[in-house]
Amino acid sequence: MLLDLQRLKLTTSKTKAFLKPTELLLLLLFIGIIVTFAHTASDMHHHIDAVRTNNVELTTQQLPIYALKTTLRFIIAMVFSILFSIIYALLIIKFERLGKILILLLDILQSIPVLGYLSFTIAGFLILFPGSELGVQAAVIFAIFTVQVWNIAFSLYQSFRAIPDELIEISKKLGLNSWQRFFKLDLPYAMPSLVWNVMLSSSASWFFVVAVESISVGNDVYTVPGIGSYIALAIADRDMKRILYAVATIVITIFVYDQMVFKPLVSWTDKFKIESVAGDTNRESWLYNIIKSSILVEMIFKPFTIVFRWFYVIRLSFPPIASLGLGSKTSKGLIIPSQASARGGWALYDLLWRSFLISSAAYLGWLFYSYHDRIEYIEFKTAFYLGGITLLRIIILVSLASIIWLPLGIYIGLRPKFAARSQVLIQFLAAFPSNLLFPIFVYLIQHYHLDPNIWLSPLMIIGTQWYILFNVMAGTAAFSEGLKEVCADLGIKGILKYKKAIIPSVMPYFITGAITASGGAWNATIIAEAVSWGDTKIYAKGLGSYIAINTQAGDLGKVAIGISVMAIIVVLFNKLFWTPLYDYAERITKG
Repeated sequence: MLLDLQRLKLTTSKTKAFLKPTELLLLLLFIGIIVTFAHTASDMHHHIDAVRTNNVELTTQQLPIYALKTTLRFIIAMVFSILFSIIYALLIIKFERLGKILILLLDILQSIPVLGYLSFTIAGFLILFPGSELGVQAAVIFAIFTVQVWNIAFSLYQSFRAIPDELIEISKKLGLNSWQRFFKLDLPYAMPSLVWNVMLSSSASWFFVVAVESISVGNDVYTVPGIGSYIALAIADRDMKRILYAVATIVITIFVYDQMVFKPLVSWTDKFKIESVAGDTNRESWLYNIIKSSILVEMIFKPFTIVFRWFYVIRLSFPPIASLGLGSKTSKGLIIPSQASARGGWALYDLLWRSFLISSAAYLGWLFYSYHDRIEYIEFKTAFYLGGITLLRIIILVSLASIIWLPLGIYIGLRPKFAARSQVLIQFLAAFPSNLLFPIFVYLIQHYHLDPNIWLSPLMIIGTQWYILFNVMAGTAAFSEGLKEVCADLGIKGILKYKKAIIPSVMPYFITGAITASGGAWNATIIAEAVSWGDTKIYAKGLGSYIAINTQAGDLGKVAIGISVMAIIVVLFNKLFWTPLYDYAERITKG
């Protein structure tokens, strides 16, 4: 009888908890979000004629709808970006030879500008979804994906590579299988940096949204409704009032997005910080607190938890070496590789690997040759010359941004409460589309007869400098409380503390931020070196304006030359400068 009363009491308390107003409000909120996004997604299945003409309305009533459409594209692209980045970073870490190719490929892919992806992929998406608006929507989402994914992939690679050796040894001694190691060590260790870079990549998407929501293919222009196409039309009409409305909508959208997604994620990732002592108070999120204490959420996710636990204990097994002809077993069951068979196995592996590389190079060479009649090779000389000018601009701009944001990022990162308060402001500054500054720059350059080669340069760094700040803040936040206590116990303070402890810990994050800022600046050159305000167009000499002008003219041969040269310059600069610098930063961190 007493047991029955206890069960009744427990059931009643759970029912009361289930019926808490906050949980009912949360349920209604998420149902509303799902219904709203489902309704927004249903508009993507219209006939392609719906987006072939400019169907964007410059009315304030449409702005919330356009903001929802753009946000939905961001979320879809973000999900694919995270999944792709996790798989890509793990492949780099787990397979040494393949990893070298993947890192090189990542450098190349990051160097390709957004308009470059659109120019050469839109036709494929239109073929994939013939006669449907979904093809254009997929191309826009893919373009947003290319804005987001490279920064996330770099951050995950850096985090997986920076896992302390002692933690790896502990995971081996505990006998964790591949899945358990990933979910218990790899992903939790990378989670704080991942969330910060997801926030930054989302903000960077706003920076390019004006360029990707209106696509030119030959004589056709496809415009998908969204906040970016709204701003593009307002710029073309020189309608400053509508631009200000759009800016206000972006501010509100970023604030809501922060409260509903990023603040809960930041609060959640606090538990993944590796600390031996108690740190600062967690960054609070009202939504995360509701979700964490909600029985309703627990009930909804219980089936997924059961499936995950079953999946979690699966061990990946590989055939023994002896069965592959690479060794033999002793009487005690130990595998001793025979030297001859091992040499033969590795020789076959090398042969297959080199054959793959040679075949790939031959195919790319043939592909390049097949377009020889469309390429004027003298253009390569022009493109390299313009690329050198753009490279000089980027080196100067990234250096200036590093001088500013490295110390400020450390200062903010060491103060979690201040970092939490400034988070929304930093996201907005990172999301601020440089296109909105075109009227100011066009007026100043024309009125004061300024040199556009100099005064358009700041537009290249406006959106990408925040990669440095966000990564430095994430690296400083990962600076453990235990290390702080050690510095305090040893009396290490002031400049010595920064020199011996903080800066070495933050340096790999800073290099990652500088690399992605540099790559983002290359992407931004297409917007920053070719500025328009209504019928007024101003160009700065550089590779970005070269690609932008030829994209508008529909000259895909010259566009291909510009993109190829940009990729070559970025890859060489990364290999000759950024990679050695990152290796040095990693050595001083682990040393």
